[in-house]
Amino acid sequence: MDPNMIANNLEPFRPTHPGEVLKDELEYRGISQKQLATEMGISYTLLNEVLNGKRQVNTELALLVEAALDIPAESLLQMLTRF
Repeated sequence: MDPNMIANNLEPFRPTHPGEVLKDELEYRGISQKQLATEMGISYTLLNEVLNGKRQVNTELALLVEAALDIPAESLLQMLTRF
């Protein structure tokens, strides 16, 4: 096995929970979880559980995220399906 071959150095695809992506996005934009939860009209606890992968993103939540952050709800739901 040639260690220089790209195929021998690839790491397997790891599905990502949409909460991880949202957490990164909030950090990038400098938005706190409490601030986003208030804007979306949901509890901080619910948002925190989603961001930490302890709870799934449902259609309603995905639409609220889309309205607040302009991240397509469909993308979040597809990500969850692959997860």
